[in-house]
Amino acid sequence: SGADGSRLEHVVFRGGGGALLRRVEYKGMVCVHRARDVVFERCAFSGNRRCDDGINVVHGDVDLVACHFFDANADSVDYDMSTGTIRDCLVERSGNDGFDLMASAPLIAGNRIVDSGDKGISVGEDAHPVILDNEISGCDIGIEVKDRSAPLVLHCEITDHRIGVLARAKNWRYGGGGRP
Repeated sequence: SGADGSRLEHVVFRGGGGALLRRVEYKGMVCVHRARDVVFERCAFSGNRRCDDGINVVHGDVDLVACHFFDANADSVDYDMSTGTIRDCLVERSGNDGFDLMASAPLIAGNRIVDSGDKGISVGEDAHPVILDNEISGCDIGIEVKDRSAPLVLHCEITDHRIGVLARAKNWRYGGGGRP
């Protein structure tokens, strides 16, 4: 809770890695756990090592505004059981997913996601985001929706993928597939 209300602007995060501290795994180069009203504005995240994510948000409320994510080891942005806004960001060359959502409900608006190794946006485990006015191109899958997730997808341009939008059941515990 000591991080509630934090504001970071024009910060470059490069080459960092995760950690295991007091039996808690921090799987991002930048991690926000259980903090509210946190904002990253016009920050750059690149080249994370020894961890999956450029930024990992767990049980948080975090806004990412006009940030640049590039050359992530796996996912550029990972929200787990979190909310917030991801707006006007550029995501390039993620090793895995541009945005990975688990049981989260952020607003994802006005972003450009290019050349992710797997999905542009992965929506899973009962997530309910609003995905509005995004450009997603050159990924294996543009948007994948799974495991009882139901995003509202509006006015997105999804081009140059093996699969544009995929709805499926992945984890039997959720009792069904996704519904974009």
